[in-house]
Amino acid sequence: MKNILLVDDHGVIRLGVQFLVKEIFGNPVVNEAATWQETIDMVDKHTIDMLVLDIEIPGGCGIHMLSVLRAKKPDLKILIFTAFDETLYALRYLDAGANGFIQKSAGDDDLKKALLDVSNGKHYASAKVKSMTWENRLSNNKQTTGNPFDLLSNRELEVCNFLLKGYRLSDIAQHLQLHTSTIGTYKNNIFQKLQVDNLILLLDKFQQYKSN
Repeated sequence: MKNILLVDDHGVIRLGVQFLVKEIFGNPVVNEAATWQETIDMVDKHTIDMLVLDIEIPGGCGIHMLSVLRAKKPDLKILIFTAFDETLYALRYLDAGANGFIQKSAGDDDLKKALLDVSNGKHYASAKVKSMTWENRLSNNKQTTGNPFDLLSNRELEVCNFLLKGYRLSDIAQHLQLHTSTIGTYKNNIFQKLQVDNLILLLDKFQQYKSN
């Protein structure tokens, strides 16, 4: 019997995924969590075979959640299910230890395939992400997409995402448990790498490249 944990802070999303999970696996044991702390508690207390994880949940720490989960349960199968743009985030999360990555905008058939592939020990990524992976391999992992956001480190990309949502530096620091001065340094690095000098230009550049 499958033991599956669905992590998302929106109950409607969890309900929809649970419907598909039961359609695919018959009668699995399905647990739910809405926050990072609830997720950790569930992983510590229950047998979990597969985790369907949203990137952005209350108390979460972005890509670093994967290292925490892997330290606790090295064999846990993890499918990232998120609204975040796969062209910016998928390869990073797969490299960090996720077994699959799929956007919430994907169709039901794609989500079913992702759930099945990850459950069966395979890795899942969309055709677009696979193409990006192949291009990176051919170029020895050098940037080939022309997307300047690829120049950002994982932490810089996380900080960039908060900036794009209008978070203040102090709020970002609190969320990531870092000093405000450290976040300011990340912001400066982001602006320098993306060749912008204000948030409006940062947003414009993100809109330009997010679907490339």
